[in-house]
Amino acid sequence: MKTANGKSTTKDRVLDAAEQLFAERGFDGASLRDITALAAVNLSVVYYYFSSKEDLLRAAIERYLKPVMEREKQLLTQSRECFGKNPIPLRNLLEAFITPRLTGCSENAMRLNAMIFLQRGAGQKKIFDLLSEITAEMHDVFEREFSRALPQLKIAELRLRLLCINTALHGIQKLSPYLGEYFPKEVPKEKYFEMLLNNFETSLSAKPTI
Repeated sequence: MKTANGKSTTKDRVLDAAEQLFAERGFDGASLRDITALAAVNLSVVYYYFSSKEDLLRAAIERYLKPVMEREKQLLTQSRECFGKNPIPLRNLLEAFITPRLTGCSENAMRLNAMIFLQRGAGQKKIFDLLSEITAEMHDVFEREFSRALPQLKIAELRLRLLCINTALHGIQKLSPYLGEYFPKEVPKEKYFEMLLNNFETSLSAKPTI
């Protein structure tokens, strides 16, 4: 959040610093002392806004996830209005599922999201539980819509395939800062995105195995 003159608020500076350091070092590796130093504030300022380091992580996650989920809702609503009572086509669902996360986040936010899934430590389950709580509503909505689009899949197989897509997305987010030299520059980013959608569409619509 910014003030009327366009400057970041103190709370926003703290969140910026937390997002960056959590993304770089993980939850256990980023201390509140490091975050306050980067934000150029006293520790008392952090505790004025946040009750704990866990509360600060929640706020950092919610700050980038809520706009993403809002965009997901918008895309799903548009598709639902277009297709009425019929199942939303798989391609449209995938675009709503993937586009906001790959195009609507800053690099630090993408790295933070990947860190949540890749880090190890005692706080890992707590972080997963927190993320599940924040995303529960949209998770259930997407699962219902994908289930309607892919009635041939049992719920266990659908969930596994969606989990594989999620895992691939987090891997892409984690590696994205280092992939600039990996892909030919003459191929536009839009083409890579289209290939990614095609790949996920093929994997989701493959013949059931159970």
